[in-house]
Amino acid sequence: VFAQVNPSDIEKAIDIKNLKHPYLYFTEAEKPTMLQRIQTDPESNDIFRRLEAQARMWLAMPVDKNIPVQGKNTRAGWSEADNDGKYGNYYSTNLNNAFSLAFLYQMTGEQKYADKAFEFADAFCDLTTWTQRAHEFPIIYSRIMPWNVPDDQVNFNFDHYNGDAGRIMAAVYDWLYNGLNEAQRDRIRGALLEKVVTRVRGDYEFHWWAQAYRCNWGGVCNSGVGLTGLALLTEHPQLTDIVAESYNRINNMFNELGLDGGWQEGGGYWNYGVHTSTFFADALKRATKGKYNLFENERLKNNPATFTLYISLPGKKSINFE
Repeated sequence: VFAQVNPSDIEKAIDIKNLKHPYLYFTEAEKPTMLQRIQTDPESNDIFRRLEAQARMWLAMPVDKNIPVQGKNTRAGWSEADNDGKYGNYYSTNLNNAFSLAFLYQMTGEQKYADKAFEFADAFCDLTTWTQRAHEFPIIYSRIMPWNVPDDQVNFNFDHYNGDAGRIMAAVYDWLYNGLNEAQRDRIRGALLEKVVTRVRGDYEFHWWAQAYRCNWGGVCNSGVGLTGLALLTEHPQLTDIVAESYNRINNMFNELGLDGGWQEGGGYWNYGVHTSTFFADALKRATKGKYNLFENERLKNNPATFTLYISLPGKKSINFE
């Protein structure tokens, strides 16, 4: 069990004044090694070439700024907006295309990728919220019952979709930083502050997932908040507080893994909670030069994949364990 850290611990461990984008997952100095792997490793090369092929379509794709209607997502009597999938497609397309194009910009240095990535990111930033309707009060109020969570939860303005969005847009900001002008950077930074930071910072006690350490949301949401904090340290060094919170809370979630690596919610939710947490764990390990390394949590380290291996069956099937 790791000791809990505070913002000053994180501040001392990260040389914030000398951070230069990109830095979350790789630096300029590390890119030649990545490019060499793309050239020499067949699998990496295949992935990259497919990404380039997809990007040709994205570059020619007009970015729609007309936000579709989001359905009410009621449990009965679904509306046309619930069934047509247009809002969900708009949400995921803009988010994921911005992410992929931002990565291509880093790997190629071609400004066209940065320009188009920003178009998609700008549309995503224009959404009123990055939270999906299924996790707002009318639907989720009667469903909150994880271990360690009080029964009187009433605040639902940040969900796992929002956590994913924070995680992905933090990378977009980090990777596009040098390819954008000040106003464009501020557009993404402002959205991260509005839709991630200010919804959670200082208000953890009001979010049911913040202490739900046996629930995958703890990893997904805290990883998104923590990565947003890391990505914005160059402008807002005070955000070491949410970085520390994410470190502590994700570690608490890892402590709830079984002695043999098991997870009470089953394999799918084990994958979602753990794998999203590793993005934050990797970025923080790099930023602190290994001082704060969540991969060293004994429960995770001793059984990083045992659970999913044990419940796997031939034919890409698994035991319905939970």
